[in-house]
Amino acid sequence: MHMTRASTHHLLAAVLLAITSSAARGEATYVNTGTGIIWYGVSADGSVAAGSNSNFYLVYTATSGVRAAATRNWSSANTGVSWDGRYIAGGVQNSSASNRWQIARGDRNNETWTACGDLGISMSGEGSSASGSSGDGSTLFGLAWTTRGNALACTWRQGTGIQSLGTSVPDRSTRANGSDVDGTVVVGWQDGLTGFRQGCIWNNGVQTLLFFANGEPAPEALACSADGSVVVGRGNESNSFHAWRWTAQTGIVDIL
Repeated sequence: MHMTRASTHHLLAAVLLAITSSAARGEATYVNTGTGIIWYGVSADGSVAAGSNSNFYLVYTATSGVRAAATRNWSSANTGVSWDGRYIAGGVQNSSASNRWQIARGDRNNETWTACGDLGISMSGEGSSASGSSGDGSTLFGLAWTTRGNALACTWRQGTGIQSLGTSVPDRSTRANGSDVDGTVVVGWQDGLTGFRQGCIWNNGVQTLLFFANGEPAPEALACSADGSVVVGRGNESNSFHAWRWTAQTGIVDIL
């Protein structure tokens, strides 16, 4: 179900690893950005980070430090940033949709936010919420409510709008957690009949469920590589709670 989400693939709160030009020499700088912050994503060169605290979506740069980008959706802390650092994923209240909270894209070039819509249903005032942004910033992903108590993974694409990725288990929820560079491949979870989340991949909207080698469902997928060929996720008792890595060639392999 849809709760504030601070998954293990996110950067640690309060400490940000800022990768600068010195990274080419194997160096990095750790910056203490304060308490109560979770950083969810960084640009490709490490110069821009996106995160949140209890009240705001936040952006960090070395020149400006930590700045509030927008008031945070009450139920969704997740955010993300495009590889060039321009676009931020988050949420805003849309006055044109009865003030429902919706997935939104912030543009750092002009400091504006654009509400990206929902599927016409809301839960406690929320129509949709973002989990992050594709690398090129063209696609936001997350979930959107469809009936009270159920939500479905969705994407918003520039020029296309918001679309549901659906569910393969009737009356059960899904969510998108990550994507490849342009949003063609999206990864996340599918609620099963018993309520447990199973990792899955949507490739051009077609869902594939993920299983361990022993046939047990793998828990949720959290992120994937730029081309979508490598997927990583969290473990459970079936694999001794090890993180895992998936490719079409190897299937799921534990990361010890």
